[in-house]
Amino acid sequence: TPRGTLRGAAGLPAVIASRGLLTFAFFGLDAFIPFAITSGRDRSTLAASLAVTVGAVSWTVATWIQQRWIARLGEARFVRAGYLMLAPGILLVAVASLPDVVPFWLIYVGAIIAGFGMGLSYSAHAQLTLRGVEERHVGSATASLQLCDNLGVALGTGVVGAILTFGDDIGRSAGVAVAIALLAPALVAVAGLALSARLPTTT
Repeated sequence: TPRGTLRGAAGLPAVIASRGLLTFAFFGLDAFIPFAITSGRDRSTLAASLAVTVGAVSWTVATWIQQRWIARLGEARFVRAGYLMLAPGILLVAVASLPDVVPFWLIYVGAIIAGFGMGLSYSAHAQLTLRGVEERHVGSATASLQLCDNLGVALGTGVVGAILTFGDDIGRSAGVAVAIALLAPALVAVAGLALSARLPTTT
């Protein structure tokens, strides 16, 4: 990865680091939405699959919107907007995972919000990367982006899964355990929002 990636240095390193934070936050949520519905709220697998589906559709719609407006508004704005939607979407799913606090269908609303945020910001990182490097460095830059992308997915699902397992081991109910575990990707999304201030802007 480019020098300064771990500390989120301004420019390309911030873009690469942000992609990892983004995938950590979203997939740390997405992988456990079915568990939140089936085990946390005692609903059917059909209900769980619908939640994943509406999140995916929301991502697609947001990507279409981004494609139409990104040249005018710039990539960095879409990344920030994505984080601004992703964090509350995750928190809403966390709260809705708790038994008998709010209606379980609010998990769907959270999935839609988070998916929309992901659609706004995901591919914007690739455009920022390609625009910010010389042609001879495109290969290494895109490889770095893909590395952090995959690392974010692995760490997001791994960390949330570990916290969830620990909660189960100490006797927490499934809904409470997943709600606590989802605080990790929510905090990462907030960190991504802060990091987005270091992204290059459209010239």
